[in-house]
Amino acid sequence: MALQAPIEKWMSSDPITVNKDEPILNVLRLMDKQKISSIVVMDQGKIAGIFSERDVVKHVALSGCPVLNEPIEEAMTKNPICVNFDEDYNSVYLKMYANNIRHVPVLKNEKLVGVVSIRDLLRFYQNNAEEELQDARGKLLEAQKMLQLSQNDQILELMERVKTLEEMSLTDHLTGLYNSRYFDKRLTEELGRAKRYGQYLSLIFCDIDFFKKINDTHGHKTGDAVLTALGHIFASEIGSAEMLSRLRKSDIVARYGGEEFVIILPQTTKDGGITTAERIRSVIERSTFSTEKGESMGNITLSFGVSEFPSDAQAVEDLIVKADSAMYAAKNSGRNSVVGWNESFEIRIHE
Repeated sequence: MALQAPIEKWMSSDPITVNKDEPILNVLRLMDKQKISSIVVMDQGKIAGIFSERDVVKHVALSGCPVLNEPIEEAMTKNPICVNFDEDYNSVYLKMYANNIRHVPVLKNEKLVGVVSIRDLLRFYQNNAEEELQDARGKLLEAQKMLQLSQNDQILELMERVKTLEEMSLTDHLTGLYNSRYFDKRLTEELGRAKRYGQYLSLIFCDIDFFKKINDTHGHKTGDAVLTALGHIFASEIGSAEMLSRLRKSDIVARYGGEEFVIILPQTTKDGGITTAERIRSVIERSTFSTEKGESMGNITLSFGVSEFPSDAQAVEDLIVKADSAMYAAKNSGRNSVVGWNESFEIRIHE
């Protein structure tokens, strides 16, 4: 897969910026108008920080009742990690993964030329996988014109390759769960169905607590093993004791990226989503995890956030943002907990 192309191939060019003295409320209005999830903060032509949805939640959690006429420098992430425009996919992804960040400014000759997000990287990877899948399908059609499908072993082998590539385009290679591309597609479909039939729909966002510490202490192979084990728990594949966490066939579980997981619960209220999240949280808290060498790591916990259609949000992006915000509220309240979205988290940016 061609992942060596410079980051300029998939970054967002001409990023919108604000001055560090700009009031928080003005910045939020600008982000809402431009439909962007992060904005670069400048000071005399140089990058002073970056402000994203996470900073909104953090600022609300820390200040309780934020003063929206404060300058944006009071809420931004200062001295953000930056990347060069000629760095390749792997280099940028590893920096974002290691530092648990979702947005990075892109520099060329020390000047800001773009912004790249973790979603940009995931979609770039998945688009490459789909291109390879389409290429394999084209080869299959050509072969079918020349040979009888039932009589040719090479065709059968090619069909298996197409099947494998199709599964790769929908699933996460590490956990075996669905990937974020499939999640985006299914959430749009399920939300449309809920609107059409007047049904509830809940969304769960969850994130491993202190995952960076796990990687730093035990190594990335152990971190990957933890992600794989959690994938099995979500899929109810680890013994009868894990049956408590079994989800319905209609529920969709996906690895959203990094150490984040998402669950779509059709025909489920927020109270039902909170109950499901609490059940999974309890199972994971009681599970044991081991290092690559077989040494016990003790307990690993997750923080959960839940949002609901129609009471919390009417659109896909709003449903995602509010479940994500509720999850960070759970982290800010001590981690290893479940929090449902409510209006007290929201900063109103419309008059």
